[in-house]
Amino acid sequence: MHGKRPQQRNTRPGKQLRTKREHLDKIGNYDPQSAQTSLKLPAQ
Repeated sequence: MHGKRPQQRNTRPGKQLRTKREHLDKIGNYDPQSAQTSLKLPAQ
């Protein structure tokens, strides 16, 4: 996956997942069921 921020390079996959969930939780659009799908599909 190229074209991403250099920060993601040093970030572990687990850390990325946590950041994604935290971001979803911040915007108030976090869904436990949609969490896995949101990783593959773009957030609406």
